[in-house]
Amino acid sequence: MDTAARLSLASSLLSAGRAGEALEALAGIESARARLMAGVALSQLERMEEALDAFAAAVAAAPGDPGPTQYLASTLYKLRRPAEALAALAAVPADAGWGRDWIEAQCRLVLGEWD
Repeated sequence: MDTAARLSLASSLLSAGRAGEALEALAGIESARARLMAGVALSQLERMEEALDAFAAAVAAAPGDPGPTQYLASTLYKLRRPAEALAALAAVPADAGWGRDWIEAQCRLVLGEWD
């Protein structure tokens, strides 16, 4: 099966809640999209440290794309590392959408930055 088909299969499997199978479909694919999807799958499997690594790899593979960075920041927040999440978000444009705003707000609340 070619890479595009495997990415499509993995996307469908993630949507169906079949994260383990999605990871199998993504095995060996090194693109930013594959790394991002692997991070999502690992998150669904509650393997957050591994998800963090996958999202960091996606950020490195797609510099300037705010999506992977927002996933990275969200995972840092879930791992109770809000200051690191905020530092990661600094690279995401303020107009990147609700994901950035929500993650930043949650981190600031946890850190006691009420303003």
